Amino acid sequence: MDISRENTIITSLSRQPVSGSLNDVVTAVHYQIFASASINETSSLAYVDRHLELESPNPDAFTPFDDITKSVVYSWIQSTQGEVQYNEAISELEQILSSSVLAENVETLPVSMSLFER
Repeated sequence: MDISRENTIITSLSRQPVSGSLNDVVTAVHYQIFASASINETSSLAYVDRHLELESPNPDAFTPFDDITKSVVYSWIQSTQGEVQYNEAISELEQILSSSVLAENVETLPVSMSLFER
C-alpha cells in the first residue's frame, strides 16, 4: 500500500507572553498530518496529531508573532527535530491505513497544502 497524499494542517501555536527581552514567543506548534490510501477501490483517510516543542529563539533572529506566516511555521516543522517527528507520523499513518483501509466506516476529512514535496 502506498500513501497517495500527505497533508499538514497547523492546528495551533503555544506562546509565552514574555521570554527574557522578547514578547509573544512561540514555544510549540500543534499540527495534524493527513494521509489517504486505497486498495481494490476501497479508500481510507487517517490523521495523526503532532506537537513540536521549539527551542528558545535567538533574539537577533526573532520573528515577531504578528509576522509569523504558515511558511515560517512549516520551516520550523521541517527542522531536524520536526523532520524526525514527521517521519514517525508517516510511519504511524502507514500502520493506521494498512489496518483501516478495509474498514466499513471511512471518515472524510479536509486536506490542506502539502508540507513536504514527495
